[in-house]
Amino acid sequence: MASVHDNLVSEPLTMASDADRVLRITVSHLVYPVDEYLLHQLFDGYRAERKIEVRQMGTHVEASVPFQTRAAAEHAWNLNGRAIYDGCCWLDIQWEQQSNNSMTPVTYLSTIITVTPQWKEDIKELRAIMQDLAALLQELAKEKEEEAATGLAMMPTVDMPSIQLIPPAACMVEHEVVVQQKNRDEYD
Repeated sequence: MASVHDNLVSEPLTMASDADRVLRITVSHLVYPVDEYLLHQLFDGYRAERKIEVRQMGTHVEASVPFQTRAAAEHAWNLNGRAIYDGCCWLDIQWEQQSNNSMTPVTYLSTIITVTPQWKEDIKELRAIMQDLAALLQELAKEKEEEAATGLAMMPTVDMPSIQLIPPAACMVEHEVVVQQKNRDEYD
């Protein structure tokens, strides 16, 4: 029996089918840089298209990767949960959300919820409680800082051993050599 997706490969691309072949990639636990070039190296074998949108978000990287077909995107989705490098740069792969839906859940909920006067009072009370809590937390943080400052002043100095860091580029080169060696071994 034919699936509903069988004809997506042969049909011309339209606005509706574009979102069906785009994956949203989130790369977390960044140790090495992740950019468009690296994502092309990773996804070009799965028939990714030329334009990959990459957004550096500080602690992670987000990217939208369009593929030539839905089947190619489904095949690339199998990388979900894997790491680009050994133990770091983890992939979280989701389907891109369609942007043609003008009614978001928040908009929809706000049209059916009526705010009562009692809710308004409750909200005011909660805001006051939150302000009191924020002030208390600031006091506690200040006390902790003062304790830490006095504790550090009383601690004897300790000589720490020097640490030699390996630059990321050197690790990447070593990793690439190992990958190439494994590939050669598989073909031999």
